[in-house]
Amino acid sequence: MTWMTPYVDIRTEGGFHFENSEGVWEKDPEGTGPLFADAYPLSASLFLVAHKPGGTVWTAAKGYGLYLLDERGAVCEFYRDPAISCWRPMPLRPRPVPPVTASSVNAELAACGEAACMVADVYHGLEGVSRGAVKYLRVLEQVPRPWAARCKDLMADEYDQQHIVISKDTHLALKVQHGIVPVEADGSANFVVPADANIFLQALDADCLAVQTERTFVDYRPGEIRACIGCHETPESAMRQNGLKRGSEKEQPLAFRRAPSRPGPQPGEKDGHRTLHYPSDVQPIFDRLCVSCHGNAEKLASGLDLRGTPTRKFCASYESLVPERRKGSQNRDPGLLGVVIGENHPKTGNVEYLPAGSLGARTSVLAAMLSRGKIALADAAQQARAERLAKKHADVAAKIAPDEFLRLTNWIDTNCQYYGSYWGRRDLKFRDSADFRRVPTFGEARDTRAPAWVVEMK
Repeated sequence: MTWMTPYVDIRTEGGFHFENSEGVWEKDPEGTGPLFADAYPLSASLFLVAHKPGGTVWTAAKGYGLYLLDERGAVCEFYRDPAISCWRPMPLRPRPVPPVTASSVNAELAACGEAACMVADVYHGLEGVSRGAVKYLRVLEQVPRPWAARCKDLMADEYDQQHIVISKDTHLALKVQHGIVPVEADGSANFVVPADANIFLQALDADCLAVQTERTFVDYRPGEIRACIGCHETPESAMRQNGLKRGSEKEQPLAFRRAPSRPGPQPGEKDGHRTLHYPSDVQPIFDRLCVSCHGNAEKLASGLDLRGTPTRKFCASYESLVPERRKGSQNRDPGLLGVVIGENHPKTGNVEYLPAGSLGARTSVLAAMLSRGKIALADAAQQARAERLAKKHADVAAKIAPDEFLRLTNWIDTNCQYYGSYWGRRDLKFRDSADFRRVPTFGEARDTRAPAWVVEMK
């Protein structure tokens, strides 16, 4: 990637920043520096843009003209209207109609609102992971926030700009789970996904612990069949990959020789389709195993409260565990949950490449101390801490059931969400309302329309 206008930075919510001639960045709330929009490529190094030169504020009614921009950031004006700003430059000229690539559509999948995803080799680009380590892919969906879920009572159910809160200082959009699919011995996978949904994947080991997480998503059209080479593929990867070449059946990845799998349940689950709802997934584990020590109001072990006592937006255990990221707040214990992605603090960043095993339960002291040796933390200090805590909590680790441990690590691996849907009231002042913190169904979590039980605020 090339940043063609490196002297302009408008990524932060607080306003504009411009680099002056001495190389010093200056904050400019009025946006009086040079600004750009609507880039249209003419070549690899020349673009049409709407551009406002420095000197006027960013809202200037006549501030923007049409310019040529090169890859060094130099501009040349070619059109300006004296009365209004100009936008969206686009060249128009006669040219031959380009060929339209025919896309094959699987009518059976399309009728079910589904698509197929084919992965040639999950180990391609998965550095540091030995072959055979990945056994499953977990199919997850990021559900867009529907307008109908927005708070009706001003900001009562808002938390840190989430206008109906689903998490504390982690991700901002709801996640649901569709299940897991097998990965073949050669690293290939072939499976069905819901169409018209924001789908992302996690590579899992034999214990359903996340090895790597896809940190973006793909939206498939009904009946579409889409294939990828593996993790972190590049255009050059296609030229080096032999597994996708046409030829005999023996040359095809193992999963490509069979019908696509359907996402199924993880061990201990009846159905792979489930919400990710902390109060019903995680809190019962703490209630059964932990609150005898971490629930005494007069003396909490290590000061850690793992009770499900409702707080204004969440509960005591969740607020004790999830790091507080807002400015001026104290981080209670970031090490227990390990690396958690906070999408609001900071508002920019969090996009750096994270190698396999550097996110989620594989970085969590809490998960490691209860894993009975299944998780070894890369951070030596955190691993030593986990080992000390494991000795103190050996009785707890012995009592935790496999399905309970999976629910705990599943929660951490999916970035520590609290509410399993966008629907219902959150704030403690609504505790007498019929829709206060109800346990959601999978269908309700994905629906853009409010369930019948949601109380309409007057």
